[in-house]
Amino acid sequence: MTGTHRAMAVLAAIALVAGLLAAPGGPARGEETGERDYAVTLFGGWMTDNGWREIAALDDVSLRDSWLAGAGIVYEFAGTAAWALEIELQAAKHFGEQTHWEVNLPLYARWRAFPWNDRLPTSLAFGIGPSYATDLPPAEVAMDGSSEQLLLYWTAELELGLPDSPWSGVARLHHRSAGYGLFAESGGSNVLTLGVRRRF
Repeated sequence: MTGTHRAMAVLAAIALVAGLLAAPGGPARGEETGERDYAVTLFGGWMTDNGWREIAALDDVSLRDSWLAGAGIVYEFAGTAAWALEIELQAAKHFGEQTHWEVNLPLYARWRAFPWNDRLPTSLAFGIGPSYATDLPPAEVAMDGSSEQLLLYWTAELELGLPDSPWSGVARLHHRSAGYGLFAESGGSNVLTLGVRRRF
């Protein structure tokens, strides 16, 4: 199976899981909690020279002359007061070392049952899905020797808000990856991002 065929198989599996999770009959967040089902996120960030493990360990993180700014539309299709399943459509423009557009479509699992939420609403989320760059990203090629336009995207996110407010701040690791050979032999990048979110 070629890299392209493996990538298409992974994307088909993600689409199947999304379809099953969104099927009628699951609990909707709005029905159970009365809270908001949609959100818009504006974000920006700087690309690093580091792998995600180095970033997680705070091990000498260095920045490249490459950054991005983007927006995402989030739909929460299932959940309770403690957890949520979401899908997000992101678009981001790169600047500096690379200038292409990037489109991502991650599925998220979010946990929000923290004991201090009445004072500081908090959630942690992990998202995964496809990432498409409109051009071959030169920064990824410079770091890894090669890359592809279609890669795997995943993100880890911390969201902090204010009580009874639709506004919150988000901090993310924005990661493009070869997916251990599923999407490409090599390639990928990590961007440290901050953003603001409005739920409605």
